[in-house]
Amino acid sequence: MIDTGLWLLRNMMAVMTTQYLAIKVQQGKTRSSLTVEIPTDAMLVAAALELRLLGKDKVPAAGRYGACIGAYFPPSTYSLTEVDPFTGLQGDTLPGGTIPERCVFFYGSGRVVADTQFETDPPRIYYYGKRVPAPDPGLFEVPTLPTEEGELREVIQSEYERNSAIRALCIRAHGNRCLVCGVSFAEAYGSAAAGIIHVHHLEPLGMVRQSHIVNPLKDMIPVCPNCHAVIHRRTPPFTPDEVRSMLRQKPSSS
Repeated sequence: MIDTGLWLLRNMMAVMTTQYLAIKVQQGKTRSSLTVEIPTDAMLVAAALELRLLGKDKVPAAGRYGACIGAYFPPSTYSLTEVDPFTGLQGDTLPGGTIPERCVFFYGSGRVVADTQFETDPPRIYYYGKRVPAPDPGLFEVPTLPTEEGELREVIQSEYERNSAIRALCIRAHGNRCLVCGVSFAEAYGSAAAGIIHVHHLEPLGMVRQSHIVNPLKDMIPVCPNCHAVIHRRTPPFTPDEVRSMLRQKPSSS
């Protein structure tokens, strides 16, 4: 049950407007600038405080805020290893440091647009881009579909939005091994298949039927394509435990 503080934060954010950020996009050797619509500074600060409250002393927390996905990361330590630049041989491990607690906000396909650090309170926001004025009306409108028809048939289809940033957080937390059957594509097929994995929502988006906060650590698991297909052979889907039970019951080869 959400407490009064979170309720106030959510209602504050609901009435705030958006702002615009020009970020760099690179595809191959081609670089371009993309204008994206993101929450205001005040909304991101409020979102960061909410995520900090949800995740502090527990696990990383994530949630949707306007056009962005926010993720809270608690303090963590790191170490450095000496590497010979000519031979690639590793040397001694050097003392590292501490990465402070922070919130990172992603836009679209995992592009980081804002980094909120908690070295001081209130949080400070660092943008990976340049704030720009509102673009001409219509930039974010869906293009009008053609009205002429011939042999080509138009099909309009609705689907529930999925966010690659949340997928990446789930895989970073759980790894690339299927949590149902235990298969690793890299181990089974070699380096050419490294990284192949599906991500399964334990509560299907189609059953919630609205935008909602998804915790990539608790609400999603990595599964292989085979197990994912079996999970969705039924509505509602089979649970991971039910599919594991199916695997245990398969006949042994003679």
